[in-house]
Amino acid sequence: MDFESLRKAGTGLGSAGVIVVDDATCMVAQTLHFSNFFKVESCGQCPPCRMGTINLATLMTKIENGEGTQNDLDSLLQLCGFVKGTGYCTLVTGAAVLVQSALRLFRQEFEEHLTLKRCPYQPGNVLAANRQ
Repeated sequence: MDFESLRKAGTGLGSAGVIVVDDATCMVAQTLHFSNFFKVESCGQCPPCRMGTINLATLMTKIENGEGTQNDLDSLLQLCGFVKGTGYCTLVTGAAVLVQSALRLFRQEFEEHLTLKRCPYQPGNVLAANRQ
């Protein structure tokens, strides 16, 4: 695993931190957790990052809490397209890529949250202690 091979695959290594989760982990909750991280870590100097990370986390919270709609999923993708590459640094791009990847790879889990109006996973199977 190196920066160049991951770049060719259309992804990145970021800070080289790796998080391993099992198949009992709610990826919507994980995406929310990291969306909140980006929101908190935004310095707020550029509007795309300041508002983009807040709006991404707000939509993710709505979906994780069982209050999301199909329009919210569409809005997430649209927002990612708007903010990606527009910040003074790459933080907002990282937030957008995270959400886009989660929706592409775990779309069924997002859809289950919409259909069931709740998280289908046990609360103990997510990073509950770190969720905001």
